[in-house]
Amino acid sequence: MRLDEAVMTRGRLAVLQMLAVSGAGLNSLIPMAVSPALPAMALHFGGGHAGEQAAKLVMATPALATAIVSLFVGAIAHRLGYRFCLLVALAIFVMAGATGLLANDVTPLIASRVAIGIAGAFIGTITIALTGLFEPHVRDRLIGFVSAMGGGTSILALSAGGWMVDAGGWQAPFALYLAGIPAFFAALYAVRLQRTPPAVSTHAPAGGLPWRQLAPVYGLMLVLSVAFFTPGIQGPFLLGERGVTSATTQGMLLSIFAGTSAITAFVFGFLRPHLGERWIKALMLLSLGAGLAGMAAGTSIPHMAVSLFLAGLGAGFATPQITSMVLERTPAHLHAHAIGGMYAAIFLGQFLNPILLDPIRGALGLAGMFSALGLALIAAGCLIGLIAPNRRHHATT
Repeated sequence: MRLDEAVMTRGRLAVLQMLAVSGAGLNSLIPMAVSPALPAMALHFGGGHAGEQAAKLVMATPALATAIVSLFVGAIAHRLGYRFCLLVALAIFVMAGATGLLANDVTPLIASRVAIGIAGAFIGTITIALTGLFEPHVRDRLIGFVSAMGGGTSILALSAGGWMVDAGGWQAPFALYLAGIPAFFAALYAVRLQRTPPAVSTHAPAGGLPWRQLAPVYGLMLVLSVAFFTPGIQGPFLLGERGVTSATTQGMLLSIFAGTSAITAFVFGFLRPHLGERWIKALMLLSLGAGLAGMAAGTSIPHMAVSLFLAGLGAGFATPQITSMVLERTPAHLHAHAIGGMYAAIFLGQFLNPILLDPIRGALGLAGMFSALGLALIAAGCLIGLIAPNRRHHATT
């Protein structure tokens, strides 16, 4: 895959870069638009433990669909075309997302969430792969902007979503998925690609993806995903235990986490050449862990705000750092396949979050679960800082 230089005007190139960055914003809407509605949704589905589990299932189901489908996006897009797949995915994103405005029963709602998860797999993988079309120094900054867009969109989704729940009920935030409409027209205008000639595309080793190099990276992404989705999935219930019951207030607090992660992601491309891989990984684990542990101990809104700020500092490094690691360890013509694996790890972690953490919550309580996860991340960050080699940035072609 490469740019079609014959038709790629400066305007199309600018729109293409914005589209590549915006994919993460659309995908962040999939969980975050729903997050402020979880307590109200739980009440709608009967309340109690059963209602809470139904609400969490609505939030987590897209992640499983994305995790599975992401593994095949690279091959499908290569066969059918990146432009075609992206346009279809954006159309499904809008239609499936808007279904939540009308669905009152859990079954059609879950079905629409599966569909939007499948669309998210294509949107996320293809838009990230578009960043690989640019020079390495431009790519790293675009990757940082991608995660910053995800965090910035999360702020809007959490803040606006909380207000929309209080004003219009738990279904109101599903209107946010209509943001896919302008992205559809941007893709229609700007995505102009050519297939890589066979002489270039067939030089890969027979084994395909370098799994020995990628497997540890995907494993780290899976662990980080479980951790950085914890504020969005488990946070509203912890805040409720602390007496913060307004969806608007919960959304504003959680948006601190998203906002801080957006800032960290924005500066990632500037910091990474100076800090190197080891210290970026150590800092993100230490900060994310300290923030989650701080939430466990928080008894006031200011304390929770500071803890979410600290957690966001670490979370903001996660996706751009792992994305850069994946792209650097993979030949350029396999970038979409490798990014698909990364997205599978991200959304598998989101899906596994309640499955893995709810038993710990049952044993230790909600605050105890936050504390245990935070301390484990802190320990991992210390270990990486002490013993891991510091791999410096280099371009992969």
